[in-house]
Parts: sequence; structure tokens; C-alpha cells
Amino acid sequence: MIMEIFEQQKQYKFYASIKDGIGKISYIETKKRFRNQGIAKKVVTDFIVLCKKENISIIKINAYTKCLIFWEKLGFKVSKNPQIIDGQKQIFHNGVYILK
Repeated sequence: MIMEIFEQQKQYKFYASIKDGIGKISYIETKKRFRNQGIAKKVVTDFIVLCKKENISIIKINAYTKCLIFWEKLGFKVSKNPQIIDGQKQIFHNGVYILK
């Protein structure tokens, strides 16, 4: 499964992939009027369940700085240091979820 796009009633967008034994969440966005309803949490949790079924052992993310608490609450280990690309500090942090 290279790329999946999940979208329900235009409430959210979720882009993720499973490739070479690794899950990757590339993008998640909940539309403003649907935020704080647990939608993003459910979508990510459903992806974690899918990865477990596919015997995936790791899920990687690029966590937006403002969303670090969200990812940490879901069990992701997120680097406190932002990514550096071409010498420029980015607004994203590397994160990983280890499936047991």
C-alpha cells in the first residue's frame, strides 16, 4: 500500500503510506469547524490499528511544532529539536511511533 487518502464529508484530510515495512503519516488536517471533536485522534488511531494488522513495527511523522502535544498524547516520541534543512530551522520535528 503506497498511499492512502482518507477524507470523510470534508471534515479532514489524512495522507499516509505503508511502504517497505514502515508506516508514514505525511499530512493530517481537520477543518476548523470540526476541531476538538476527536476526529484527528480517531483517524491516527485507526491508522495505527491498520499498521498493526499489516505487521508494521514503526510509524514515522513530521510533527508541526504547534501539534507536538497532540502527537505525544497519542504515544509518538517526538524530537524536541526542529528539523534543520539547508541550515534553516524548520517548523517540523521528527517523530516516531513504535508498535509492539
